[in-house]
Amino acid sequence: MIRLDDQVAPGVLYLASPECRESGFILRASNGQFTALRCVERNNVDYPLNLAAVEISTAEDLATRWKQIASDIAF
Repeated sequence: MIRLDDQVAPGVLYLASPECRESGFILRASNGQFTALRCVERNNVDYPLNLAAVEISTAEDLATRWKQIASDIAF
């Protein structure tokens, strides 16, 4: 029987090693296979000062302004 921790251990060891110089990726492990994912940030973001964000205070406000929030992201 294959233990699940044995399947993900190579990824964990690499991510924690000095050889791993990448940043901003999500490593997905499934069925003994790995794939890298990366989130896409909208344009004009300048961390930590300008997140190019839309200020929202309620869920209704977020729903109303969703197109503005996600305007630079291709669906």
